[in-house]
Amino acid sequence: MRPCILILAIAGSLAWSGAAGAQGMTMGMGSTVQHTQPDDPFASGHIETPRERYAQELSRLRSKMLRMTAQDGGQLSEAHRAALQRELDAINTAYAANARPPRR
Repeated sequence: MRPCILILAIAGSLAWSGAAGAQGMTMGMGSTVQHTQPDDPFASGHIETPRERYAQELSRLRSKMLRMTAQDGGQLSEAHRAALQRELDAINTAYAANARPPRR
């Protein structure tokens, strides 16, 4: 009796996995379908914080500064330095409204 039950259990699991395997092959194993717009900020499931956006802006500005420094022969020109300073001031002003007060 026990071997008969074991054989039926194995046959059932093979039949079940065969059906699931066939479905997986047609659907793509491990693939998920997302019904979101490409420009949807919630598509990745991660919402950037103001601090992360500020860090990205600073990183972008630093890359720009390094490019300009290389173009100017290793030393920033006064015009480039002033333009970068204006951009930095604009970034700091934009994110200052969201800044937390300093810890005491």
